Amino acid sequence: AVPGNSGNRKGGNQPADVEAPLPPGLDYKWSLGATVGGAANLSVGHGLFPKDGTLVKIDADFFIAPKSKIGFQAYAAFQNFQRGSVLDSSLNVVDVGGGLFWHGRIAGNLFFSPMAGAHFAFLTPNFAADSFVTFGFRAEATLKWVLGNHVISLTPASFGLYLPVAGELVSGNETAGDLRLDRAGATFGAGVGYTYRFRDSFYQILTLE
Repeated sequence: AVPGNSGNRKGGNQPADVEAPLPPGLDYKWSLGATVGGAANLSVGHGLFPKDGTLVKIDADFFIAPKSKIGFQAYAAFQNFQRGSVLDSSLNVVDVGGGLFWHGRIAGNLFFSPMAGAHFAFLTPNFAADSFVTFGFRAEATLKWVLGNHVISLTPASFGLYLPVAGELVSGNETAGDLRLDRAGATFGAGVGYTYRFRDSFYQILTLE
């Protein structure tokens, strides 16, 4: 046996404590992004609230397991459903939560990134002095075009599932049963987005002097 070669058997000439660089398109630590688009109220309120709406989603991705191409996403999604300019029948839905995502390369700089998560949801009808809270889930399918630190995304499918309301944040004259929120409901959304990726860790940026 040649002396000094035992430490290089697993990694060749590369020291064991040196991580291999991540491939292009996956070489980042965390990111900030936003998505805007349309939303459809599939069954929240079961016909009491408008069907058409808007979606704005803000998220932060943390690439926690690059070798497995898995990360954690913290998100806040804002949906508003109203009938034209009529506000007296509108519904605001705010989701705050997190989930796991996966990056799968399709070709070149194009990636498929599904995400599944759970959140607290806050439902506020504009025509009632009430605000309700419940628990929900979100599942998304997103295509991402990576251009260095910049990412253009298309989310053709974003589903939200909402459990029957768990309680009231602001109590008014209406009950969850009056507003048909005592039953589970769902929404659908689609949109386009932009994300900026950071190659330094979140902790390094916070402590940067």
